[in-house]
Amino acid sequence: MDPQLQQMLEQLRDVHHPGSTGWWPIAPGWWVLAALLILAAVSLVLFLRHRSRISAYKKEALVLLEQAHQEWQEKSDAAHYLSRCAEILRRLLLYRRGRDEIAPLSGTQWRELLENTGEGKLSESSLDALVVQQYRPNPEFDSEMLYQDLRQYIASQRPSAHV
Repeated sequence: MDPQLQQMLEQLRDVHHPGSTGWWPIAPGWWVLAALLILAAVSLVLFLRHRSRISAYKKEALVLLEQAHQEWQEKSDAAHYLSRCAEILRRLLLYRRGRDEIAPLSGTQWRELLENTGEGKLSESSLDALVVQQYRPNPEFDSEMLYQDLRQYIASQRPSAHV
């Protein structure tokens, strides 16, 4: 072989691999993915916070109803129990629908509103207890039925545009 060619071949180095690539800076696609994940996490937190705020009024109404029911079981004061139940419903609906719509209602109008709102319908005896019996000196009503009806009614309330 030609000495000059031999000398040139000896100057050649062996094949070498490039160095390892670093993880930083990351590719633009990873930046987009990270931004989307952060946006999704923030959206989820805001949604859950909004949802818990919306259902807070129902939880409070259920707690108040439970307290009134325990009081009723301890003291058996029918007029006070019916008054507390009506007050809880009025507070619930005032929050949901606004003072202008709910505050002026009484008697038949109040009964019609209770009949037509919520998916959990109140029984006739519960409606009678809340609208008529609470104003009688010795009210007669089924306390357990009223309690169950009110729990179902409160739980069935859907958020409105007012909330």
